[in-house]
Amino acid sequence: MAGAHQQHSPAREAGNGGATSLSGAHTRARTSSALNLVFLGILCFAVAILMRTFPALTYAQRSLVQVYFQPFVPLALMLALWAAAVAAWDGADVPWRACFDLSTRRAHMSATDAWTLAVGLAAAVAASAAAFSHATLVKTAHVHALKAGTPERFAPPLLSPTAIVVALYLGVLAFVVWPQNVFNAAARKHFATTVARVFVAPMWCPRVNFSDFLFADVLTSLAKSLADVERAVCHLVVTDSSDPLSKGMPVCGNASWSVPFALALPSLIRFAQCLRAHRDAAHARGVTTMYMSLDLWNALKYLTALPVICLSYLNHHVDAEEWVSTWRPLWLLAAVVNTTYSVYWDVTRDWELGAIHRVIDSRRQLLRHDLLYSREFYYYLIASNTAMRFAWSYKLSSHLRSRVAANLVAACVEAVRRFQWIFVRVEVEIRKIANGERKLVHERVELAEAVNAAV
Repeated sequence: MAGAHQQHSPAREAGNGGATSLSGAHTRARTSSALNLVFLGILCFAVAILMRTFPALTYAQRSLVQVYFQPFVPLALMLALWAAAVAAWDGADVPWRACFDLSTRRAHMSATDAWTLAVGLAAAVAASAAAFSHATLVKTAHVHALKAGTPERFAPPLLSPTAIVVALYLGVLAFVVWPQNVFNAAARKHFATTVARVFVAPMWCPRVNFSDFLFADVLTSLAKSLADVERAVCHLVVTDSSDPLSKGMPVCGNASWSVPFALALPSLIRFAQCLRAHRDAAHARGVTTMYMSLDLWNALKYLTALPVICLSYLNHHVDAEEWVSTWRPLWLLAAVVNTTYSVYWDVTRDWELGAIHRVIDSRRQLLRHDLLYSREFYYYLIASNTAMRFAWSYKLSSHLRSRVAANLVAACVEAVRRFQWIFVRVEVEIRKIANGERKLVHERVELAEAVNAAV
């Protein structure tokens, strides 16, 4: 009897462990649902306040709101779209985690957690923007009261507008690097590690992995937000009273050299990654002579973004006549070259669609035969990606930054384009793994079977 009791104990323990795991999952789901409701409530309330206070601000004050808080809008949208992508992959049993290193797969957030993070970020940004607008109005009224000799009429705000902005930026940074085991500590650590790897991998890391490539590609889509963050931080350090959208500001305005540098930085990172990938591939093959690999052609693609950025920057340093007659045509040509090259690479290389990878079949169809999604989706993807690529060139142009609404729309359109791009890019990576073109280290048998089943 004792032996029988001991024999069944592991089974009962396993059952208890499974029940505990299931109970924990239900608890996390309920917590996420509650947080989503709270965040949505804060978001709606903050937007309502912002709609009342924003029109009462002066032009310069409204510009400050846009400078400080607009960079987070495409980021929150990107997080929400990533949550949608994860939900779609998990719902269709697509083994997307196989694309990443085995040591980091458990660090990826679920769709629910990614959605909670997106809504939480949107709520924090909207609440901060509403508080900033309100504090700015109160501060303005207090200054007028001081000038009128009646300071008792309007007390200063509890928090200065600058303190609110600093609290938001530091809060976001602290959330990413906070060491305590709260809200997906593993995912936050993986994100921080990936950010660090993206900047140092081309030089010091053993190799550039899929996470590095993917994050750097996403970073190119957030180049406008990165430049806006640079301008916001610069404006906080230098001054908070001038018009941040003025072309004449030598330090933080559109004429500053830091603007094109911030716009070009993601492309330069991807350029360095491509060079590193080329070097590693040549070393693995024992090739010592110079040859034009696909990695070098890919690096050239990212270099074509630099003329668009640099020529746009010249708009702030030449007179209007010279810009229209000489530099604007070159800027338009550079934008067309960059967009055309990028569209070609998206379709034929990143997605491996089109006749470049195989001879057109008897049905005269340009798509490959092993597709994960419907053929209509790929045709739509090619057409919409081409159209939205032109918006990407628009947001790389600093001389168009004063068109705030258009730039925000362009940045959000690029986030949607990248969201669509990721679906097929992950599909191609899964195909390469299944075909043995990507080496998986220490893979489990069931994972390999899942990858082969997906393709």
